[in-house]
Amino acid sequence: MLVISAVGIVNTILMSVYSRIREIGVLRAYGMTPRDIRRLFTLEGLALGLAGSCLGVALGAILDVLLIAGGIDMAAFAMGSLPISGFLRGEWNPKTMLIGFIFGVVVSLIAARIPARRAGRLEPTAALRFQ
Repeated sequence: MLVISAVGIVNTILMSVYSRIREIGVLRAYGMTPRDIRRLFTLEGLALGLAGSCLGVALGAILDVLLIAGGIDMAAFAMGSLPISGFLRGEWNPKTMLIGFIFGVVVSLIAARIPARRAGRLEPTAALRFQ
């Protein structure tokens, strides 16, 4: 699941780089260094990861509370002669939620570095001529 999210983040930041190539050229012409450009896109990826991780933890906590309160009746999943009974219930575990949040942010930060490096390597003259 994290690989899929990392690919999504790389794709989002790459599309951001390609849609703003002329803007990158202007920023470079005004004196921004390749390091500044890399930092700009890395921070954009970090913001995307923070927002996604916050939303994911919030949604997961809501679903966890629902599973703790009501659970899922496993008898509804019984097929043929397979005896299944009981309820599947959730467990409140803030440590796991924190680890998931941190892991999501770190994966987004690492995934954002690939397009950020590409943006930092653009030459100002080539970027300004880009159609």
